[in-house]
Amino acid sequence: MGIEIIASSHGAIHNTKDKINYVLNLLWEEWSSLNKDNEKVLVIYLTMYSASQEMAEIVFDELKSNCIGVIVRDALNNIFDVIIQDAVNVRGILFIGPSFIDATLHPLLHHIVYSLSALKPKAKPFWWDYLLWLGNSC
Repeated sequence: MGIEIIASSHGAIHNTKDKINYVLNLLWEEWSSLNKDNEKVLVIYLTMYSASQEMAEIVFDELKSNCIGVIVRDALNNIFDVIIQDAVNVRGILFIGPSFIDATLHPLLHHIVYSLSALKPKAKPFWWDYLLWLGNSC
């Protein structure tokens, strides 16, 4: 008999094959291992044309090369609860994404920041607009 649903006492309900496999195969490894999340940096990115993803990969490589632990999460393709859980336990949070209307955060990133403000994580968030990275050439 296969698992058809994963429903925690609070949080997301995982009721599709992809989400169940994600939880069982990828997240279980993270959740069950002894790691020191509080010594890591969380990079949360949102990309429209791959520029933010490329920057997140460069940041990942640079942090790793300096022996700094890093978790990278794509805001569009990761479970919200996982991003929030990671953000509460890390030393630093870096948001990377395109500016939205009037140089504000994209609504999805804003939702993550708003949710974190209620939880008061130890880490201070930092926002990096990919237009600055491109030198305002767009």
